[in-house]
Amino acid sequence: ELIDLVSGYAVPYQLVSNLPFFPFEPGQHSFARIRFVAQGVPALGYKCYSIRTEGAKSAPAAAAVKQGTILENNFYRVAFDTQSGAVKSIFDKELKKELVNSASPYRFDEYLYVSGGDQPPHNRLLFAGAKLPAPEITIHRSTAGRLIYFERTPFGTIAHLESSNVNTPSVQTDVILFDSQKKIEFINHVQKKAVYTKEAVYFAFPIAADNPQIRYDLQNGFVDPTRDLLPGADREWFSLQHWAAIQSGDVTTALIPEDAELFTLGDIVRGKWSTELDPHRSTIFSYVMNNYWWTNYVAGQGGEFTFRYVVTSGKHLEPGELSRLGWEEMTPLETN
Repeated sequence: ELIDLVSGYAVPYQLVSNLPFFPFEPGQHSFARIRFVAQGVPALGYKCYSIRTEGAKSAPAAAAVKQGTILENNFYRVAFDTQSGAVKSIFDKELKKELVNSASPYRFDEYLYVSGGDQPPHNRLLFAGAKLPAPEITIHRSTAGRLIYFERTPFGTIAHLESSNVNTPSVQTDVILFDSQKKIEFINHVQKKAVYTKEAVYFAFPIAADNPQIRYDLQNGFVDPTRDLLPGADREWFSLQHWAAIQSGDVTTALIPEDAELFTLGDIVRGKWSTELDPHRSTIFSYVMNNYWWTNYVAGQGGEFTFRYVVTSGKHLEPGELSRLGWEEMTPLETN
């Protein structure tokens, strides 16, 4: 058992893996990796837990739950699109609002592979110049998707999905709904081939919003790109520190990309070098990979990658609140 030393109560946990000590000897106890929710950890502080053996009792294994295409808790009802291996609907039960733009051609957290842009000698995708020809690029959507199963854990429920795409044999996605926290976590494990033609990779997050107000945070503040950038500033892509948020009326939907800080609004990068934002700018594209330039980028990007995102929503979520959540997600607790 895992014991909270403040309350004295046992804390439920998920057994993630059992690993033997090295060098392995027969009969030797294994090293267990577990996952649990740590409640009440003070800021800039710590909290202590102890391990106690209770007879032959062990932590219950995570249980599979009834199969379907909808997962819900007290905060959200999430519907999955099996074809793309992504999410087609997120309904906020507290706000009674749909958070996903159903009119978008893309699903929520859908993996997009973009090919093209190799046309010689130059095009606007590879070089900045309004008089250069536009690139010929193609967005490939995920295919062969399926919802594998739902898994019940002590802290919530996990949906396991998979899909594939061009030059991407496998995208394994875990969508986690927490019992006591109003957030949804997306963990995408990507297996990608290394190719040397021009390419880019995005995850799409189409957010339902009328007349959206956009904000994202910098090192010491936050920005509204529709009014805070100087005239002539490029609006093709942006860089955040911890979060980007779309507000429509009194509803705020926020995205925290833990592993990739570049993003675009309304469309992917096409070499337009736009000075105005797309009118459909409530779709956030997380810009996780490309090889368009000859400096500071790897020409062929292949291997196994993990891209994690956290989504939350509420009425008039303030920048300070989003920054605290962003810090918590990007700099998680360390264990000793």
